[in-house]
Amino acid sequence: ALVDLASPHGSFAGGRRVTRVALPGSGSFTIGKTTVSYRVIRRTERIAAAKGSKLGRMIGSSRLIRETFALIERVAPSEATVCITGESGTGKELAAREIHDRSARRRGPFVAINCGALPPSIIEGQLFGHERGAFTGADARAAGLMEQAKGGTLFLDEIGEMPPELQTRLLRVLENRSVRRVGGDSEIALDARFIAATNRDLKARVREGLFREDLFFRLYVVPIAIPPLRERPDDIEALARHFVSELSGGSRSLSPSAVERMLAHPWPGNARELRNTLERSLIMSEEEILEAASLRIESVSTQASESSDLRGKERAIVTAALEECGGNLSRTARKLGIARTTLQKKIRRHAIAVPRREGAADA
Repeated sequence: ALVDLASPHGSFAGGRRVTRVALPGSGSFTIGKTTVSYRVIRRTERIAAAKGSKLGRMIGSSRLIRETFALIERVAPSEATVCITGESGTGKELAAREIHDRSARRRGPFVAINCGALPPSIIEGQLFGHERGAFTGADARAAGLMEQAKGGTLFLDEIGEMPPELQTRLLRVLENRSVRRVGGDSEIALDARFIAATNRDLKARVREGLFREDLFFRLYVVPIAIPPLRERPDDIEALARHFVSELSGGSRSLSPSAVERMLAHPWPGNARELRNTLERSLIMSEEEILEAASLRIESVSTQASESSDLRGKERAIVTAALEECGGNLSRTARKLGIARTTLQKKIRRHAIAVPRREGAADA
């Protein structure tokens, strides 16, 4: 598609001016007086998963999170705007900091603001700054966070919660790479990389009219999705042991039964919920080795518990079928009445170790 983001000279396709139009596989369009000829080459490149199980403060050995590590490493050296998506507690700010730390701007500041935590009037002043006398209480000129991020990175957390009136101002900033302080009449050049993050579905918010489409395209240059913990259960133990060591100064540990109980929980609050649970459990227990009975897991809803039970049953059924079929995926899939690809997805989702018996062939 050709999308015109309010360009001053206009975009033209088929001899008429357009704001958005679907394009064929090849052809040409005009921007002002310049004609662009193009041809779409369809190619899919799968980025190889990172080999390590750590990326800065991010931890995980599952293929899903290692693919995310690889994407972060790939995009970090560029100046591209990044939009990080993921559920609450998955570590979106950690990912943003890793991008900053691995970029050419790592010696500059990393400035973060939560766009959903403050009233619009306060966010506006914090982001754009203000001149003296711009409003009641503005006794002196103040630089905004965008100016303070000079030479570094500005992290816009919970961008999906930004009020519509501020979305318009942010769009103008991204287009012009300059900012005007509240109450000011001059433009100040910006030198900052933008990274946005949200736990919302931005595409859905665009369709609902709650988020500007043109701002979406400005921010959604390189999307990075952080997978939830329930989709990578094989990362739970490593994260849990790391948190226990960190919180206890290395003096306490986890029992196998505690690990087993954590693996059965869906963790709707993801890594943040896991850490908080372990911190609460360590405070309330004096055990040197934390047992399953001492874990103070707070269930948010019965729906989450039921979902966990269903996942546990599915894992048990698939594991039993694999054992019976000697690890042969094709035979196991036929036994379960599902496609082989579906079986492979279930094996990855539940982190099941496929048994291999001597002489068994996977046909």
